[in-house]
Amino acid sequence: MKLHKNIRLLPYEREATWLSYTQDKVSVTSLARQYNVSRPTIYNVLKAAKVRLLTQKNSVNNRFKQARYGIKRLAKVELEIQQKLKKQAKRYNKFYPGEMVHVDTKRLPLLKGQKTTDKREYLFVAIDDFWLRRNFGLFTNANLLFTS
Repeated sequence: MKLHKNIRLLPYEREATWLSYTQDKVSVTSLARQYNVSRPTIYNVLKAAKVRLLTQKNSVNNRFKQARYGIKRLAKVELEIQQKLKKQAKRYNKFYPGEMVHVDTKRLPLLKGQKTTDKREYLFVAIDDFWLRRNFGLFTNANLLFTS
């Protein structure tokens, strides 16, 4: 069996620790001093020995597992983002021209030198969502547009 380089207690020392603790009733502190390890290490050995695990566990590269999980999670997140973008993009997907048109009007302010009695100019802007094209015009009489 290949042992890890940072192993605290060898398998035969783990078994001796378990036997000393259960049969000879040696305290955890004494066992820790005897084997030059901390008390939590002795508690971990005793906990493992209760389920008859006195040998070293195989080491597993958890970073590899996490990376694999991360890639799966990333794919899931990307799919969610694509679905959100698809929903937002449907806002402008119209099937025929004129289905949805945004129209804005603005009465333009007076320029320097203009009098309040002069005719005002109005700006009209229309955007068709099918073509995503804008049309605009300046008019002096706003009522001309609304009469047919």
